Amino acid sequence: MKKVIIGAGPAGLYTAIKLRQQGLIDLVVYDPRAGHYTRPGHLNPSVFTRAQEGLQLTFWPAYQHGHIKDLEKELYKQALTLGIKIEKKRFVSLYQDAKTPGVIVEHNGEEEIVHADYVFDCTGTQRRVVAAVNSLVPDSPLKLNTITDLPVRNHFLAYVKIKENWDIFSASQQIIDHFPETVNALSFAQSMVKLRALGWKEFVFPRCYGVTFGKDKVCLYLHAPEHLSEEHYDDWVQTVLNCYVDNISYEKLPPSPKPRFLPFTSSAEELQEVSFKGKSLPTVITLGDAQIDFDYYLAHGIEDGMKRIDALFEHFDLFDNEIYYFDSAEYLAEIHQLLKSHKKALCKQAEGLKQTFVKALETAVLQFKQAKQMSQSAAEKEIFSNFLTEIEARQRVNKARLIFAECHNESNQLLVTRETVDQVIIKLHLIQNDLLKAHHDLPALFAKEQQEIKELLLHMAFSWKEAGNLLFRSQNKSAAIDAYKNALRIYHLSDFKEKHSAQELAVYSNYVIVSLKTKSYSEAITAANTALSIVASCNEDKKINLLKEKIVFNLVKAQCKQAQTFLQSQKNHEAEQLHKEAEKTIDSHSKIISSGKLSELQALIHSLSQQLQSTNDPINRHSLQSESNGTERSVGSALEHLSVFRPPTSPERVATSATECFTRKTNS
Repeated sequence: MKKVIIGAGPAGLYTAIKLRQQGLIDLVVYDPRAGHYTRPGHLNPSVFTRAQEGLQLTFWPAYQHGHIKDLEKELYKQALTLGIKIEKKRFVSLYQDAKTPGVIVEHNGEEEIVHADYVFDCTGTQRRVVAAVNSLVPDSPLKLNTITDLPVRNHFLAYVKIKENWDIFSASQQIIDHFPETVNALSFAQSMVKLRALGWKEFVFPRCYGVTFGKDKVCLYLHAPEHLSEEHYDDWVQTVLNCYVDNISYEKLPPSPKPRFLPFTSSAEELQEVSFKGKSLPTVITLGDAQIDFDYYLAHGIEDGMKRIDALFEHFDLFDNEIYYFDSAEYLAEIHQLLKSHKKALCKQAEGLKQTFVKALETAVLQFKQAKQMSQSAAEKEIFSNFLTEIEARQRVNKARLIFAECHNESNQLLVTRETVDQVIIKLHLIQNDLLKAHHDLPALFAKEQQEIKELLLHMAFSWKEAGNLLFRSQNKSAAIDAYKNALRIYHLSDFKEKHSAQELAVYSNYVIVSLKTKSYSEAITAANTALSIVASCNEDKKINLLKEKIVFNLVKAQCKQAQTFLQSQKNHEAEQLHKEAEKTIDSHSKIISSGKLSELQALIHSLSQQLQSTNDPINRHSLQSESNGTERSVGSALEHLSVFRPPTSPERVATSATECFTRKTNS
């Protein structure tokens, strides 16, 4: 049965030649652009050397640079020389059949089924065959994992002619990259304003380097901002060049099939598995950039890909025009170290660039402050001031991120003990203050940073709750209340309002309990009523209902306690009002309260009612005071049982009351 290669780029052609050299005849390569190669991008001589050594062929002069299209053309010639069939057909999908699986290809609107038992995905980062597998097999192992977060994903390639000052540009670029503070402050600030107008967000000049190809022709590589429109391509190239040298310009080359300006994006992803045999499907093997993304600056995609293709042939048994043996697990194990090294290079490059951007903020602050003093324009000074506010906000995010890492583990869980809680609280305050200030000061352009701030703030809300719980268990109730309030301040932000109700209600529930324990009854009542208003807007579920029951239970307790306090102060009218509110609370929520708890609350209400009736009898006032004190002890005991922060008990104590049973269930 046929062996099909999808993609006639470097990986596909290299694989096809090696298969033919191993004696495989029934082989075909499909790619609509086959034989017509225009891909820009320079390649170092080492790439051509590696290709020749791997194929044991000679087709490129030693030590000579070339383009990707040059390598593709040479490999294409070698493939045709060997009689490899290459057709300009587009891959459509995989063909499912238990006996004769294959692929579906298309040319001039006509589709064709090609039976094949092996299909090689050599479509680079497009991963077209992988996408077909995943559409047919939901649980396919050919899923992508993100390796690292790239600080810059957008890039730009320009083929231009630069007649003068290219050498000066190259020297200046090296100096400024290593010593950005050497740039005149006013020039730096003005350049940053121009770059920002085109969408650049960082405070270093965009990376720009090039390779010359004779006759003043230069292939430029540049970092690029997101959403750079075609009408601004020229502006971008010229603005970046002028960041490094004032009097440098370029000319456009004559039109050509090869793109003169080419924006492109990069990712840092890898496949979980590099091959897969699905039911009624051919065996799919991914190769080259389809296995793992490359970094254009490192220029390691083609060369590393050829190494992994060579390793594949160590795990093939080919005989009589067939592949008799291939073990996917063995192959993946074989290339594990190669993938690991490639991945390490990606991460190192990304991390280095991230650190460059972070360090640049310190220099940028000094440069903008100095530029503000040097400028003679009031409007320009105001622009520089806005940039300073933005830079300081970026620094706050970086500072918050670092402190957050000091007191949280990799799962973002708070690292705190009774011994360290005071120091951790200080750090939490610093983190929250920096995040909130940065959230306010960063413009909408920094959507990614704003999203990171929101995520960190949500983690902070949970951390405040955990800190509050520990403080309560340590009998530091006032500090616990402060911790809960800080958590609630986060949930009250407009970005989070009504979006994390269950988490917010859990904090309110704890807040109410601690307020009761500190005899802040009015505060407990207010917090509980606020929580119930949030419950009213929530969809009912088990967790929400349990929290609601706890909050209602403690609200009635707080109302009764506050009423007793009023009675002691002879504020009978206020006590009567709270008595009515407590009755109303029970009536409104009786359905969600367990029978045992409902009986306990009704007993408290009845006791309060008797005390209110006795207030007009002078003879009973003394006994009323004694009864009130006794009820206070009773309610306090009940609250202790209900608290999610129940203090340690002695081994002799046995939980027999209905209150304790309820507490154990609801707080588990």
